[in-house]
Parts: sequence; C-alpha cells; structure tokens
Amino acid sequence: MKILYLVSDTEFGGGQQYFLSIIEALRDKDFQYTVGGKANTNLEKEVRKRSLDFIPYAVHGKFDIKGMMQFSKELKGKEYDVIFLGDGSAWNTGFFLNKSAGFKNLIPIVHMTHIGLEEKEEYGFIERKLSALWDRTWSRYARKIVVSNRKNAGILISEGVKKDKIRVINNCIDVERIKNCARAPKGEILGKFNIKGDKTIIGTISRLGPGKNVKTLLDAFPIVLERFNNCHFFIVGAGPFQTELEKYIKECGLEKHVTFTGWVENQYDYLNFFDIFLFSGISDGIPYVILEAMAYGKPIAATNNGAVNEAISDGETGVLVEKANNESMAQGIIRLLENKELLNSLKVRAEEYCRNNFNIDRMKREVLKLFEELQN
Repeated sequence: MKILYLVSDTEFGGGQQYFLSIIEALRDKDFQYTVGGKANTNLEKEVRKRSLDFIPYAVHGKFDIKGMMQFSKELKGKEYDVIFLGDGSAWNTGFFLNKSAGFKNLIPIVHMTHIGLEEKEEYGFIERKLSALWDRTWSRYARKIVVSNRKNAGILISEGVKKDKIRVINNCIDVERIKNCARAPKGEILGKFNIKGDKTIIGTISRLGPGKNVKTLLDAFPIVLERFNNCHFFIVGAGPFQTELEKYIKECGLEKHVTFTGWVENQYDYLNFFDIFLFSGISDGIPYVILEAMAYGKPIAATNNGAVNEAISDGETGVLVEKANNESMAQGIIRLLENKELLNSLKVRAEEYCRNNFNIDRMKREVLKLFEELQN
C-alpha cells in the first residue's frame, strides 16, 4: 500500500508527530510512505532523518487555489492508495485531488481544529456559521475523517459533518521505546546546572511560544515556594518567548529557583528525573508530552483545556487546574506535594492508563481497521 501525507505547516509539531505515530504503528507492514510539504524546512529535515520519501508541496495557505490546482495536476497518475491531509491547506487541496486527479481515498486528519479547540468554542454567531460551513464543505470529498480526540469529533458533528465519516484514533506512543530513551543520569544533569541533588524537581517540557502559557507557571512558582522552599523548577525547551521569560524571572528574583535549559537534544533525560510534571497549554488536543510524562509514571498537574481531560482525570491519573490561572496551578502543585499518598498513586495509575489507552498497539489496530473499511 502506498500512502501519502500532505501538510503545509513548515514546523514539526503535534500533527506531524501524529502521522509519524501511524507509521511507527505500522512499521511491520509492507507499506510505502511519502510526505509532501514545503522544501527546506524543519519538517523536511525530520522526514529525511527517518528515511522517508519527500516531495515538495508548494501551496501557500488555505486559499492558494492556483497552487492547489498545480499540485493536483502534478500528482495525477501517481499511484497512492491513501492520501492523508494534515491541515487546512491540505484539506482544501483534497477537493482538487478528488475532482481533478481522481483520488478517492482522501482522509483529512483533524489533529487540532483549524483555529484551536478553545478559540473555536469562543467564536461569535457568524464566525461559528462560517467555520461550520467550511468544515462541511471540505468534509464532503473525504472518505473518512480521522480525529485525534473525542472533543474534536463532537465539534465536527455539531457543525453538521456526517458522524459515520468520523473515526477517533487517539494520539498514541510507543511506551517501551520512549521509556528507554532516557540516558543521562540525574546527577550529571543537575551538576551541569549546579543544582543540589536533594531538591524536589518540578518541570515542564514545552515550546516557549504562543498558546503554551509558560508565564502562568512562572507566576505560580513563588506561591509554591512559600510552602515548599526546597523545590527547583525546570523549563525545558526553546522558542520566541524564551528571552522575555528569562528576563521576567530575573525581575521576580527567582533565578536561583528556575532553570531554563533552552533546546535540548534528548528531552527524556529531563523528564526521567522530574518529580512532578507540569502542563500549562491553553488550547490543545491530547498533547504528546502529557502521554510521555504518563508513560514515565510522573505525577502531572495540567490545565483543563481542550481534550486534556481525555487523558488526565482529576485525582485519578493527574491533577487538573484552571487554564491561565497561576493560583490554580500553584494549588495543584501544592496538592501533590502535600499528599504523598496521592502523589505515589498517580505514578502508578498514570502509567497504567497510558499503556491501556494510548499505546502504539492500539493505534495499529485502529488504523488497520480503517484501511479495511476503505478497501471494502
């Protein structure tokens, strides 16, 4: 089976990771994969690193009709059994692939709604109607629509997209492989940053950019330190807001308590020694980083936004806090630090729930079932 994945986004984010999870799930099958995207981007680098075929997909935005028509002409006659469409521009391109090039097995992937789960819910009346019209329009040519969480499915159904077209296939991870990725000893990393080994390490792994809301974490830390002064906070990741956030920490006098690592080659080295993992995003599906923290058996305090609560159940697999609320985040952290019984039970339950519900074997079964439906 020959499979093509199209995406216009130049970065390597959650949506792209979702498709690579599908490839990972089907690694024992004799399938051929090709990724179409913008050339000379981080996406192309990641694709070629994995020895996958790459073709240029030069469509600039959801309304680049000329680019979509040209790409469809170039693809006509190529033998792809299934084409996954990874974002808004690709969904629209699917119309021309269907009408002009004759492809039938077109599957839009809705990893996130096109403007984010939370933003979409806050639309006004006219915006909601236009959004629903667009979703109904691009969904007409799709054989099936794959969504990565139940909340996305509910949004599409409420907009009038046919329920029988939608398949929920959750984000999944290879738990055993990921747990073997951590290599550097805790002491080695703490020593690198001159941090004592007896500290309680609380951390997040995040791109420091829009929607990640890391500043809420920084505002929560002083509240936590008033009660538990032996904590140290790690912010692992880079992004356009890093300089601004580092400056803010200095202004707050928290330099001794907060470490910004910047970009790191192996984030699992850090995740492995966190005592508590934090997630502060404000518009998300089911983030991979939460699943990875669960796989490592980490107690988690996460904002209750988007579809996060499909993985984190408060008091069962983690602690949920209000989004963009530093006081709520601080109380979530304190709740974990105060209650060792809860802390220890979450370690076990989180890992167990991840294995049972978000392991790669489950994705494999669901994707193969989808392919069988297409063939029938």
